[in-house]
Amino acid sequence: EVCRDCGYPQEEGPARQYKCSLCEKIYSRASDLKRHQMKHTGERPFACECGKSFTHVWLLNKHQQIHTRERPYPCTECGKSFTQLQILNRHLLTHNGQRPFQCSYCEKSFAQLASLTRHERIHTGERPYLCTTCQKTFLTHGELVRHQRKKPHSLLHMKKISKIVHFCVLFFPENCLGTPQT
Repeated sequence: EVCRDCGYPQEEGPARQYKCSLCEKIYSRASDLKRHQMKHTGERPFACECGKSFTHVWLLNKHQQIHTRERPYPCTECGKSFTQLQILNRHLLTHNGQRPFQCSYCEKSFAQLASLTRHERIHTGERPYLCTTCQKTFLTHGELVRHQRKKPHSLLHMKKISKIVHFCVLFFPENCLGTPQT
């Protein structure tokens, strides 16, 4: 393959290095460095009508399938459709019985790596997703998000916070952030 910047075959030509000034990561193409720097700047130039924006046009296109309900990849076994080919391929494993992901701790095996990862956390006790409001931990990001979306969640935490502020004002009025300082 020929380098787009210098014209040399990539193995033989002088290696170009584009270095991020913020985190020192090195890229072989200027376009890759520019894309990377969006992480630091927060730049998201591709916007959807709904208000969400993205770093890449392909991410915007993928997102817009939510609005159009486009699911161009149907399963030939059951008719269920998917937004991406890779999701369809993962789904197909459920039909052919393949379970290539084996638990390191027991005999269970899984069709999907994410399912294995979640299962193994039961053995290890790892609960890496923390609710910063109540300090409760979860096995998956999805479980944390569902927890945070529950209506009682916000009400319970407001009560807890108000009790803490009340306690602080009652016992430590000179140092409490809940009271105005004079």
